[in-house]
Amino acid sequence: MYYNTNKLTSEECHEARKKCGRQEESILRLMNARYGVPMSPEEVLNALRWVNTPLTSVRRAITNLTEKGYLRKTNLMVMGMYGKPTHTWVVNERTEQMSLV
Repeated sequence: MYYNTNKLTSEECHEARKKCGRQEESILRLMNARYGVPMSPEEVLNALRWVNTPLTSVRRAITNLTEKGYLRKTNLMVMGMYGKPTHTWVVNERTEQMSLV
């Protein structure tokens, strides 16, 4: 889901929503491939090698996937890229079919 806080036109908003959906699919595919391995948003960003994607976009996608029930936040924290502890997430249940719509 894209949160239109910057008042994009309806066409721009439609394109942003499609991009967000692809990001969520990529993250869920990665998390499924590493089933049971807790990952922080920074670890997800690095694993996907998204050099032009802001960390906030990864955090948004992880939050959306958590709200949809695909991911679960763990109590395990790792050192984040800004020198502060950050939470990790795991897949709730490995899924072959991803229905993020």
